[in-house]
Amino acid sequence: MTINAARSLFDEYCHFKEINPLNTDETLLLTARDQVLTDIALNGYTKEAARLMHRILSFLGDAGLQEREHHLRLYLREPLERDEQFWAHWELVDTLALLKKCKETVDEQLTFLHWTKANCEPKAWPAVMFDGTQAHCWACVNRMTEWFDLYYNIINSIESTEDSRRNRASYIRTAGEHLVIHNKIDDAMKESERLMEVVDESAQWPERVIFWLGATTIKLEVFRKKQDWESYDQQVQYIMALLETDSLDIEKKKFIANDLGACLLWAGRYQQAQPLFEFNIKHGSGGITHYFLAICIWSSKKDRMQTLHHLAMAENEIVDNLNMRGRYIEMFKEQPEFSDVWDDQEFMSVISPKARSVDLQDLQSK
Repeated sequence: MTINAARSLFDEYCHFKEINPLNTDETLLLTARDQVLTDIALNGYTKEAARLMHRILSFLGDAGLQEREHHLRLYLREPLERDEQFWAHWELVDTLALLKKCKETVDEQLTFLHWTKANCEPKAWPAVMFDGTQAHCWACVNRMTEWFDLYYNIINSIESTEDSRRNRASYIRTAGEHLVIHNKIDDAMKESERLMEVVDESAQWPERVIFWLGATTIKLEVFRKKQDWESYDQQVQYIMALLETDSLDIEKKKFIANDLGACLLWAGRYQQAQPLFEFNIKHGSGGITHYFLAICIWSSKKDRMQTLHHLAMAENEIVDNLNMRGRYIEMFKEQPEFSDVWDDQEFMSVISPKARSVDLQDLQSK
């Protein structure tokens, strides 16, 4: 009954936060965590307990991630089935990356890759390496050349099958994005083309438009780096036209709006990006979308209350916010658009989970 009680408390917390996103009372969430701990003490690490604990801790900032690392390491000591061991090991690597434990991330990921190659079919290999945050850790320890070597070795050895398609596409997209970051422009364009080849494998693939967009946003970032604004604008107009069609459902349109909005944001085109983030929030997006919108509003309008509202929503909302709560403060401190308010206590208080000097409820209706 303990795990059922924990799940009920967690569901109650999620419902409460949907109605009151700026309420900072975490009692239900913490009580749910304690109930899971009790269940683990009584029954050991069951799959249900491990997964629920993982989800609860994902909303508790860095402290939750530190605790998540601890539980994942203990869970991996259990005699898990292959798929569950894959899940737990992937999440451990991801948790280390989110905590910016970059050397540990790389070491653990290589161990995970070795295990996967020994225990899983090749179609699973790209999934070990395809996450962008995890890839960034390799750059932080000056091993990005090794990451790219692994990438080319793996992607060129995987058979082009329907079963491997999503993993291949995700891996190629991440490689293309990181090639742009590391100024390997020609190589990035090649990976964009490789990704389009995967997209063209099936006209019926449900995720076809998602990865078509991935290939296209790699091109956008290449054009931005090259300051080829004519080609950039042509791609933007083509993507924008998709948002006006009736052939895509709202979830795909939200994905397109988010990725295009992010590209426009990085290009400093705040007024173009803002309606895209507003569209997504209108249709239920949260978390990082509020943070992006706050950047746009502050950069283009210097509207203090609207910016504070969206920063507060980013930190406190739970929709689309797994692993992000408690992390926006560091992003804020590094965001050049906010450089003029890095020392502003009111801004710091709404974005920080530890230093609140304003009533967040006052920002609810702004």
